[in-house]
Amino acid sequence: MVYKYCENRNFEDLASGKVIVHKAGYPNFPVRLAQEIFSRCLHHLDDPDSVCIYDPCCGGGYLLTVLGFLNYERIKTIMASDISDDAIQLANENLSLLDKNGLKKRIRQINDLLSLHNKNSHIDALNSATNLLDILANSTHEIERKVFKADILSNIPLDNANFQYPCVNQV
Repeated sequence: MVYKYCENRNFEDLASGKVIVHKAGYPNFPVRLAQEIFSRCLHHLDDPDSVCIYDPCCGGGYLLTVLGFLNYERIKTIMASDISDDAIQLANENLSLLDKNGLKKRIRQINDLLSLHNKNSHIDALNSATNLLDILANSTHEIERKVFKADILSNIPLDNANFQYPCVNQV
């Protein structure tokens, strides 16, 4: 595949399990490919700077969290659903990283791990978390987030979704 929109650069700050929480059984998605697909979608929108993105099978929310950090100024709202309560809990935890308070809480957790185990991986994670915090600190807005349980295969899968969010465009 020829990448038209996403440069080949280092995305290690967004590695699953570093700052973004990973649990066994929840797959990752290649960061560069995710950004390329998202950027190709943005290319077709009338207003690519005010996007609402919804993932109906979000799993642990890794993909949405990555896209949120890479496109923070363009995304207005992120909505995520899954059938699994465990997935919803993990998605909430990961998507909370797109908020300064949520990311600062994760930094405290990583600092606690560093104090306990004194591993280089925790130092690397703190450096990555600081880089991600810079994205939020330089932003002019916060991404609205909504995570909810839904069975997209049911007859009324989004009955309780409350799509009252100001979604201008949907990708």
